[in-house]
Amino acid sequence: MLGNKLNKHWKKNYQNEFIKNHRERELHFGQSDHLRIYGREIEDIMKALFNVSSIIASGSDHVEFGMDRGEILYILEKPLKS
Repeated sequence: MLGNKLNKHWKKNYQNEFIKNHRERELHFGQSDHLRIYGREIEDIMKALFNVSSIIASGSDHVEFGMDRGEILYILEKPLKS
C-alpha cells in the first residue's frame, strides 16, 4: 500500500533538490520530512511498474483510518512473471 502527498490538480511531480533544511521543506512540501509532492504523473509511473488499484477515502474512513476525505490509498501488486 502506498499513501503519499498527491496533488491531482498538478500534472507533474514537484521536488527541488536545493531545499535542504526542515523549515524550507515545511514551506514547500507541507511537512519537514517530505521531499516532494506528487502530481498525476506518479500514477503513470506506478502503473508502469505494478498492478494498481486504489481506495478513495469517504464517509467514516477519515475517522477509522486517519485519512483525509478524498485521500487516495494506492494498492500496488508486483506483476506475476510468466
